[in-house]
Amino acid sequence: MKFTKKQKLIMFVVISLVLISITKINEINFGGAKYTLSAEDEGITVEITGDIGQIENEKIVIHIEGHILNPGVYELEEGARVIDAIEIAGGLTEKASSRKINLAQRIFDEAYIYIPSEQDENFEISQVSSAMNENGKININTANIERLTSLTGIGDSFAQRIIDYRKKHGNFKSIEDIKNVKGIGESTFADIEDKISVK
Repeated sequence: MKFTKKQKLIMFVVISLVLISITKINEINFGGAKYTLSAEDEGITVEITGDIGQIENEKIVIHIEGHILNPGVYELEEGARVIDAIEIAGGLTEKASSRKINLAQRIFDEAYIYIPSEQDENFEISQVSSAMNENGKININTANIERLTSLTGIGDSFAQRIIDYRKKHGNFKSIEDIKNVKGIGESTFADIEDKISVK
């Protein structure tokens, strides 16, 4: 099958665009190299120059509480570990128990980290978890006020009581235990039981 000059030109342009995409990837990986595509018979030259620079790392937002000098919400680089969260939050307090946490554990977006003391008997090592599990349910052991208040019937006051209860008594063993929080009765529990979890 013979192609006309116009068809050849169109085919060459398409191939050139594909090659341009490849060279852009090479620039990202290897820096500011110069690439030139040319076709002498068609008089077309495509040239790519310059350095498109480094790609910035993604950011994650985490919540760290417990026996830490500056508890709160912080932004970290994706791939950060527990030790990085502790450092950005000012370090451990004198009462903190580093042996109960895995400093090397990777953390992820929306992670909740609780730094325990020696007196936190119910604390499980490496307790770094998301406020929402894979089924879309809210983990009442790790959720912050914002997550908790998204539940039906749970306002700021009840959300704070849930967090205070966790700090005093440790993790909820079952979703029914949330009824031990003052003010949360059968009616409220019935509204949220299908939307919460403890892990």
